[in-house]
Amino acid sequence: MGHAITIGAPLRLSPVNTFEGIEAYQCTGTPVDCVKLAVDKVLHRKPDLCLSGINHGANHSINVIYSGTMSAAVEAAIESIPSVGFSLLDFSIDANFEGAKKYARIIVEKLLKEKQDKHMVLNVNIPSVPQEHIKGIRICRQAYAKYVEDFVEAMQLDNMIIMGNSLGGHVALLYALNNESKVSKLVLTGSSGLFENAMGGSYPRRGSYDYVKERVEYTFYDPQ
Repeated sequence: MGHAITIGAPLRLSPVNTFEGIEAYQCTGTPVDCVKLAVDKVLHRKPDLCLSGINHGANHSINVIYSGTMSAAVEAAIESIPSVGFSLLDFSIDANFEGAKKYARIIVEKLLKEKQDKHMVLNVNIPSVPQEHIKGIRICRQAYAKYVEDFVEAMQLDNMIIMGNSLGGHVALLYALNNESKVSKLVLTGSSGLFENAMGGSYPRRGSYDYVKERVEYTFYDPQ
């Protein structure tokens, strides 16, 4: 699924009565389609927080780029909406979501107490254990799996020039930082994770130096 959107077929949006007293809709498209429809067609203002999930199975490391759950959260962040993707580490159809629901509520309540960065994306993975065995919440940086290292080793590559676009730019940057002796040059193309919307939308075009500068600082380093 990943960050797919529907192009070649009509999208159908219909109201549902899943939650008593709450206006709700479902659509025939992808998770990203849902976010786009909500922002462009349904909501009268941008929400305070976008929640995606709870997903069956883990969403960790570089695997988040293949996830519809996380792609919905990322799309919301692109639209300047703080977001959270929740995943339970259990693929079973009868998985127990009680612990996941409890900690999802705890996290959401904490986030709503104060204003969050409009491009924030949290990826929350909840272990598949009895609720009483979950010890708490640990915050960490998003990592990436060692598939790149394995590929480089198998191909016996050295003195490389690495190019990355968008999220691939993040992967390229992380690899270069962790393997300086193997990389001679690093080229970052496109937005490289700066949440730039090339089609315009609610974001400045590439000509806005201040916008690009702010996004570079936010994504890659702290100028302070």
